[in-house]
Amino acid sequence: MEVTSYAGFKFVRGNEEPYKRKDGTWTALAVWHANCRKCGEAFTVKTPASAKQYTDSKSFGSRHCDKHKLQRQDMSAFKTALAAFKTDSAQA
Repeated sequence: MEVTSYAGFKFVRGNEEPYKRKDGTWTALAVWHANCRKCGEAFTVKTPASAKQYTDSKSFGSRHCDKHKLQRQDMSAFKTALAAFKTDSAQA
């Protein structure tokens, strides 16, 4: 059993699975198992099979299951308000 950890967060390597790249060639992905930091629910991340530690893939940055993943928020309202503020400040 292969294990890697980053900042106290542990990933356990499971099986490999085939993956077809955009160019049509095949490679293998490693499936890593971890538990959600918030609820403890098991989740998986996939990395190139060559990834052996957290520095080899950005996927090891995951800390949450799908239910608790941090979502990117819509910033359009904020950007509109900021632009109006800058306009008002420039006129003052």
